[in-house]
Amino acid sequence: MGAGSVDSQWLSLAGDLRRHIAVQSLLAEGDESSELVIFASQVERVDAVGGAATLLRAGRHLEEHPSGQVMIVPPTRPSPAEQFLELLSPLPDGVVLTDAGSVPEPRRFALVPATLIPDDASAVAAAGFALEACERARISEVRTNLVGLAVAEIAGNALHHATGTQTPPAVAVTVSGRERVIEIAVVDLGTGISSAIDPAAALGAIPGPANGSGFLADLIRRGNKREIELSIEVMSGTATLRWRWDQHRTENQSFVPGTTVLVRIPA
Repeated sequence: MGAGSVDSQWLSLAGDLRRHIAVQSLLAEGDESSELVIFASQVERVDAVGGAATLLRAGRHLEEHPSGQVMIVPPTRPSPAEQFLELLSPLPDGVVLTDAGSVPEPRRFALVPATLIPDDASAVAAAGFALEACERARISEVRTNLVGLAVAEIAGNALHHATGTQTPPAVAVTVSGRERVIEIAVVDLGTGISSAIDPAAALGAIPGPANGSGFLADLIRRGNKREIELSIEVMSGTATLRWRWDQHRTENQSFVPGTTVLVRIPA
């Protein structure tokens, strides 16, 4: 694929590729071009959401254009370039990363690289990979177990409940900072919440009495019982839910496609 190809769509990214910005920038509708160039040379910050959303965009493009290709130009700055490379390696067939260096082993940032979850077996395998990666990274047993549970349950939930899309959800897990904060991101392209009349009401009902016994509530309780102030952020459509053991609130935001669940596990 050539950078000057007439049949190429260019997606230019810069600065922050995290959280809401990552989903909004990467998962907007594309055009009819069979080849996609994700130009991320000016990206300065990336997180688990950015990695998962990048892979999801590539996966959606290849589903829509089976004979097409995706080229990803990584950040030029060393730190985000290394983190981006960790998140996107290994790449699926049809995706090319230009100027790719070698992935450090053991990985310092991506405990679980961005991974598509097409079926239940893949969700279980991703959770098992996360457990092994946490053990190699010398994450405490308590936090390791929370990571494994979160990956399996949230990825599985997205797989079965994301409506209006054929693209499987993507998961990624990172660890960063002196306190080695862990973040688990699951991103899907489902339209059930994002296209609802009132996405804020839909998200606000998740911690309510009817749903407070669900997995996310259980995950928060498990963390609180072990004195871990775990937090959850859910972004979908024009709303964001922020949830900790002692409070939750919904906020309006600019529109983002699909649903993103981000779990933050501090030390």
